[in-house]
Amino acid sequence: MEQWTDHPMPDLGLHVRTRKHFATLAFEVRVVIGMTGDPKPLYYADDPAAGNMTSDVERADLYASGAIRFDGCANVDWHTSECMQHACGREDMTRIGPLFDRLYDLAALAMPEHADYLRKVEA
Repeated sequence: MEQWTDHPMPDLGLHVRTRKHFATLAFEVRVVIGMTGDPKPLYYADDPAAGNMTSDVERADLYASGAIRFDGCANVDWHTSECMQHACGREDMTRIGPLFDRLYDLAALAMPEHADYLRKVEA
C-alpha cells in the first residue's frame, strides 16, 4: 500500500489524505479549526491535556474516512458518536459536495485507466 499523500483544502476548512491501494483510493478527512504560529493546521483531538487540539495529523480526530473504487462506487464512514451527520451551520454541511467532487478528481488522477468512471459528467 502506498504512503499517505496530503491534500490541504483550506477553502473548505478540511485536510484530506489519500493513498492508492490496487484499484481503490482510500481517504481520510479532518477538520481544520485554525492554524498554529508555524503555520501548521490545528485539528480537533481527543486529548484533554492538550486542550482537545493538535497540530499532528496522526493524532487528529477523523471527520470522515473511506474509499472510492475504480468503478466510482464509494464507502464513507462519518466519524461521529451520533447516528447522523451534524453540522453547525450552512458551511459545515454544504462543503460535503465540493469535498466529494475533489475526492473523485483525486481518484481519477490516481487511477487514470479508470477515469471514465470517476470523471464528473458534464450536463
